[in-house]
Amino acid sequence: SANADAPPPLVMPRVLRGSRSVERASLRGARLAVSLLLEMSDVAVPLARRALSRLARLASFVLERGVGAAAGRVWRGFRSA
Repeated sequence: SANADAPPPLVMPRVLRGSRSVERASLRGARLAVSLLLEMSDVAVPLARRALSRLARLASFVLERGVGAAAGRVWRGFRSA
């Protein structure tokens, strides 16, 4: 088939689940802080991207409605003049 001839993707997503509590227990100081920061960013970054995407869609909708309403008022003004 045609898909068999396609080259493999360059980046393949993988989900690795595992407890790192044993490794984390051995960390102290800055290494622990960096490890926790990386763990939190793994969760926070996709959520922040989704929130920003939805906020951008909302702003686009509000602007589109506002510009559309203003254009309608201008058009009605031209027609009545």
